[in-house]
Amino acid sequence: IFIFNHVSPFDWIPDERPYIYDLEERAASVSLFNSIETKEKQREYYTDKVPTLYFPNPAPVNFSKIKKVYNDKLEKVLIVSNHPPQELLEAKRLLGDRGVRVDSFGELSENYSLITPEIISEYDAVITIGKTVQYCLVAGVPVYIYDHFGGGGYLNEDNLEEVASRNFSGRDHEIKKEAHQIVQDLIDEYGGATDFHKRKRKDFIERFCISNVFPAVMGEIERRDIEPFDLRYANTVKSAQEFAKIRFVEGSRHMNSARHA
Repeated sequence: IFIFNHVSPFDWIPDERPYIYDLEERAASVSLFNSIETKEKQREYYTDKVPTLYFPNPAPVNFSKIKKVYNDKLEKVLIVSNHPPQELLEAKRLLGDRGVRVDSFGELSENYSLITPEIISEYDAVITIGKTVQYCLVAGVPVYIYDHFGGGGYLNEDNLEEVASRNFSGRDHEIKKEAHQIVQDLIDEYGGATDFHKRKRKDFIERFCISNVFPAVMGEIERRDIEPFDLRYANTVKSAQEFAKIRFVEGSRHMNSARHA
């Protein structure tokens, strides 16, 4: 059984596209996509020969075991971002002026480490995009979608499916907000966001916890016979792999060397 998993719609991320023609379709028992957007963006590379399934960046089991305690008002906010926009940094300052503690995790922040269930459970709300959203959903922590793409704010009944279709990236709502608007949204809509996450947490655990997602996906996969590659195609694969090694591995080394020079 060979499983291919695709986690980005961007064509500038080279290993997210099949750079060897027809290899995935010759070998895959299933091709997984983390969102509707990712599958749609890559549709042109495939026929219907290989089954496809969604594997929505599920969260580790420990996030589902948090016993979340909710405050009546917003007191502690966590920003998780490697690329926070200026308006979000300004919102952090404004929230601090209003007595709300705001901590940041990310490459450009005061904390740079993996997000754990223990960290998330300390906060009333989290501002983030991407897979950290699944962490929050499974943990029952209100999550506000916003980052360098923009974002629509707190998740709710009306926007959940549209935001999920783009992997909670904020690209469903690419409108920048002013810092004061972000602050007002966070405070004014906190109660509704808390109610939504408390009410839907069991559904989110079913949908986004890996202990539920992984067995369901594996139950759909069937073994397939792979036809032997003829010499011409095998040499094509070999040459493409050699090019990839030079382009991606050696290229990354040069980029890292330049970055640290």
